[in-house]
Formats: sequence, structure tokens, C-alpha cells
Amino acid sequence: MSRDTAIRQAKAARALRANASQSQAADKAGVNKRTIQRWLLDPAFAARVQHETRFTLGPLPAPSRLAPSTDPLDGLPRSKAWVSVHDRAVLASALHPSANDGITNNCDPETGRPGPFTPELTASAVQVELVTTPERVADVAAAVTAGRAPDPSPQAVVIPLTLAGLQHVQDHPDDLDLLIRLATDFRAFLDVWQFRAQEAGEIQVLGEVLWEAQEEFVRMTAAPEALDQHTGKSWVYFLKARKLGETTIACAYDAWVMRARDTNARVHLFSRRDDAAQELLAAVRFGLERLPAWLQLPVTRKTTHEYQLGAGPDDRRLAKAYPADRETAVENSCTHGHVDEWARMGNPCKVWQAIEPTMAGSCHIVTTGLGPTNYSSTYWRKCLAGDARHHPCFIGALARPDRTETWLKGKRASMDEQQFRQEYPSSWEDALFGGGEFVFRSSDLAHTTEYPRGIFPSRAAYEAHWRFASGSRKYVKAWDIGRHQDAAVGIVLDVTEGVHDVVSYTRLRGATYPQIQREIEALHNAYPGVTVIEDNAAGEAVRENLDLPEHQLIGFKTTPSSKARIIQQLRIAIEGWLIQWDASACPQLDAEMRGYQLPDDNVEQDSVMALAIALEHAPQAHTTGGRLLPIIYW
Repeated sequence: MSRDTAIRQAKAARALRANASQSQAADKAGVNKRTIQRWLLDPAFAARVQHETRFTLGPLPAPSRLAPSTDPLDGLPRSKAWVSVHDRAVLASALHPSANDGITNNCDPETGRPGPFTPELTASAVQVELVTTPERVADVAAAVTAGRAPDPSPQAVVIPLTLAGLQHVQDHPDDLDLLIRLATDFRAFLDVWQFRAQEAGEIQVLGEVLWEAQEEFVRMTAAPEALDQHTGKSWVYFLKARKLGETTIACAYDAWVMRARDTNARVHLFSRRDDAAQELLAAVRFGLERLPAWLQLPVTRKTTHEYQLGAGPDDRRLAKAYPADRETAVENSCTHGHVDEWARMGNPCKVWQAIEPTMAGSCHIVTTGLGPTNYSSTYWRKCLAGDARHHPCFIGALARPDRTETWLKGKRASMDEQQFRQEYPSSWEDALFGGGEFVFRSSDLAHTTEYPRGIFPSRAAYEAHWRFASGSRKYVKAWDIGRHQDAAVGIVLDVTEGVHDVVSYTRLRGATYPQIQREIEALHNAYPGVTVIEDNAAGEAVRENLDLPEHQLIGFKTTPSSKARIIQQLRIAIEGWLIQWDASACPQLDAEMRGYQLPDDNVEQDSVMALAIALEHAPQAHTTGGRLLPIIYW
């Protein structure tokens, strides 16, 4: 059928459905009445006019008998076909006419905005159910023979094809076999997934050139231990070295979700900048548009931030790019999320808080490390401990075929130690390296959060909760004063017993000195006792302006020697399991303690210093009789 004839038939069918006479329909189509009468003898044209579904048991009818439609009419079920997996054959089909008779709303390919209504012939979408059991085969055959659609199967695996695509796989058993495999197997999808290999400077099929790192990605996305208990789908945190092709294969997975895995798929792509997010979407679009013609679906929307496929009347599949910054806000839930280079986003913690509730299916984090105190590092440690949804997967620098130990040594010689270990790590500890040696061992820190007493707003609330006699506890409050780049941190340490407990934690960032002073006074009144202020920089002026009893204030001057002493004292206490804190209530303290390294020029340490200062002054809380004199330690 020529394009011109198809367009004329579409106009005639639309007129006849609107109760026009044959003569009127002929005028609309620009043909004579006899042509309309001849067309009505064609079952496909008659079905379009009569608003009926056409059932076929066995193979599809010849292509010439199929209507060139896109979407079904309102009120009719979607077109479906049933493929017997065992027999590798089309078992039956239920096809019906187009809603718009091949007349589509043409969209601008760059902006996605609707253009003028122009005739455009496209292939109809058919939901293909893969039938795996003899019982289902019998149900389908009985229903179609009776002229009705089979009852839906809740466990059915369904993948959409165009009508032309369905006809193709019926005539090409190898491609039908591929369709059956890729419907549930991501690895099979890679055998037809093309990408632009930047290093090779050519377009390649990813399944033919997978690196070791990418093979690990494939394995982990299907590993039972990496499947989320709520969704049953893949949740993996890929902490990796640079240039391992992980973003490339992650984009292929995004496309597989969109094309094969999820009905009404919605894939969200997050990167640290808008242009980087658009590049992720461009990679997804590039591969989808280079799938074999029989496997492609109609593109219904295409912009720099959105790409949408039409898979039927109530099945729209969308990929959307988001720049992830401090103002990230996502309203729609997604069936799959891809978070790329998370550690390098402006505020990883805030970004994750914004997007995590929208993850309704699977989620992959793909990032290199950026030091021990970055929130991405904190979350990685939670994953290792089994306290987060993602399964941790580290992929080292040598997981690609052209890298050797000799190559790695050459890289080390050309970079500083911190940069080298973060960008080309051999272990996850290297990936989270901050430029020094960790002071507190992970095995010791594990015990500091085993039995915390928790964080409380006041002494009264704390003592009442644990049924301590009122006023029976001894407290030290310590403040590390910071402003602008540094935070001001206040810690209350219950030092009554041999094991000390962090019972209050305050962290102020960007606060003015009067605001910091008010917080210090409020915390002092909430937990009476000794308050210690680090006197470095503005700390001394803050202490002198506090409206608090002078004998309850202590100034501490941090020098290289005093700092080394209190950090060593804190390390000994940690090794002896003599301090407890609630990691969930004060995650910043926990992250800083786990990430503290020497030298400490590149690590966040405000909370570490506040805790060390509090521990240093624990003896003052036990002083009885008389008044404490103001003390300044040098």
C-alpha cells in the first residue's frame, strides 16, 4: 500500500466512523464512491471503520492485511500478541484499529513542541506476552478461538513491539529468540546495544567489547544479594576508579529498563551539572535509536532533557535528565534512578534526601570517591554495615584490559598521593582516602555506636528517660568555634561513669557570632556544668561575651602540641571503647570520626575537636567544693 493510499484510507475511515455517507467519505478522501465500496471489502479497513478488535489464532496475517495504525481507539483494549517461549512462535494475536488512523501530531525534534498536524504513517504498538507454561498456552488458544482476549496473567513478562516488529520476529526465529532473552536478561540486551567509544573513536556493540569492570556491573545488577527487599529490583552502589566504562554501561541499563523491563518506565538520570545530565540522556537516546529497526518503538517526545517512547495507549516510557545541586527537587517517582558521580555533587547529602523518596524501583549509584568526610563516603560505610538499601560494589583501577601494575605505577609517579588513591584506587579505603593515615580504626569505631544512650534536648529529659536521679550526672560541654567555611560544633558529654556518652550534639554552619553565643548559652542552661570554648581565632571573643557564670567557663587554646595530646587521648579512649554516640542522631560526628586522618589539612574535623576537647576536660566535671577558676590551657 502506498503512502498516499494509506492517508486517503485514514481520512475515509474517520469520516465513516462519524456516520458520513459513502459519498461524503469519498469527498473527504479525494476518491470516488466505488473506491470506498471496494475498500470496505478489505477486513482491515472494515475493522477500522467498525471499531472492532481483530483476533487471530496462530501466526499473524500477511503484512498487506494489517492496518498501518499507531494506537488503539478509545474504549478498546490494547493490541496484544502471545508468543510461546517453548515453541519460539507467535501463538495468537488481538489487533485493532488506530485511534488517529495514522495521523499524528508532528513534534519538533529539538524542542519537542507540537507542530502542525501532518500525515505521518507509523507502526502500531503491540504488547507481546511471553507464554511459558502449557496451561497458559491452552488458556490463550481457547480465548482467542472464542473471539475474546485471554484474562491477564499477573506473572506475565510483557515486552512491546511495533506491528512491523512483531511481523519481523515471526519471520526471523533468531531475532524472536533474542527478544525472549532480552525481555528479562540485561546481558542479552547488550548484544544489540551500540555506543560511541570515545577512546576508539568509533561506534561499537557494547556486548562484544565488555571490560572486566563492566562485566562486574552486569553480574551485580542481577545478583540476588543486590536485589532490594521491597522492590525486588537492583540497588547497587558502584564505588569505582576512573575511566572504567561504568557510566557507559549504566546508561545501557537505563535504556534496557526503558525499552524492555518496565511498563510505563520512568528513568531519572542525575549528574552534578546540567550539561553532564544531558550527556547521560544523549547516550541513552543514541543507543535506543540504533537498536535494530524491529526492536525500536515510536519516539513521542524528544528534547535535551526528556526522551519518550510510545509503547501503547497507556504505556509511555520516559527518560529524564536532572542536574543535581543544592536545589534539586523531583516530584515524580521513577522506576529506575541513575545517580552519576554522586561524590562530586554540591551537597551529596541534600541531593540524596531529595531524590531517595522518588526511587520506586531500582537505583544505581556510580561514583569515584572524594575523601572520607564526603556524605557519599558515609553512605558507603552504611552500605558495608548493611544499614542502607544499596549493596556495595567496589571496582578497582585495574579492571579493564589495557591496565597493568606497571601502568598503575606510572600513574602513581605522575600524581600526588591523595589524587592518585582517589582516582585510581585498589581498595575502597583508597577511594575514600583524604591525604593521610586514619587515626581511629574502623574496628574500634564499630563499638562506639553499639549502645548509645541517645541525643536529648536537656538534662531533665535525658535523666528522666534513663531514670537517673535528678542532678546525679556530670557533664562537660565543649565548643569548637567556626564561621563561614568552618562549622561551630557543640557537644555535651556525660562523664559520670567510665564510659562517656554524647547526649547532645549541635552543629551551626554560617551562623553569626551572636547566634553562636545564644546557642552556647542555651546548651549550657539545658545541661548545667562546665562549658569549654576553644579560644583560637574568634573563640576567645565569643567566650568573653557569653552571659554565663565565669567560674563555669574554660578556655582551651589549640596548639600543635595540645592538639596532638587531646587527639591521642581520644584515640586511646576509642580503643578502650570508653565513648558512645548515636550515629543515626549525629551522623556528622560519626563521619568525621571515621574519616579523621593525619595530616588533617584536607578533612573536616570540627566535631572531632569538640569531642576531644570535651574528653580533655572530663576531670573538671568531677571537681567538688569551692568554685572553678577560669582556666586557659596552652
